[in-house]
Amino acid sequence: MLDLFGRFDAAVSDDLNTAIALTALEETLSLKKIDQGQKLLAIAQMDAVLGIDLLQLERANLRVQPKNAQISATEIEAALTSRKEARANKDFAASDAIRDDLIAKGVEVMDGDSLGWDWKLDV
Repeated sequence: MLDLFGRFDAAVSDDLNTAIALTALEETLSLKKIDQGQKLLAIAQMDAVLGIDLLQLERANLRVQPKNAQISATEIEAALTSRKEARANKDFAASDAIRDDLIAKGVEVMDGDSLGWDWKLDV
């Protein structure tokens, strides 16, 4: 961990070498076997230097909306709400029809996502 923060610091000190600094940040984000508090602190410190506001981001902020998208985020959320209701009522035919309609419009529905139901547009 200290090695990554050292590499980050050296990169920033080297004429703001953001390519290497971002690589160190990405490696820090991917660390699995580390105290989560230490990891969050390191990420927050790196983020404070880069000004990305990573700790304020939500998944929805990272969605890419192609200009030629056939459906808006509001329409997707409404369809997913209807789909969840259909599944709760065990109306799997309706649920599948909604999913298939979303797929036809370029929306990938990610059922069972560990962070909750989500979606993304195929780019």
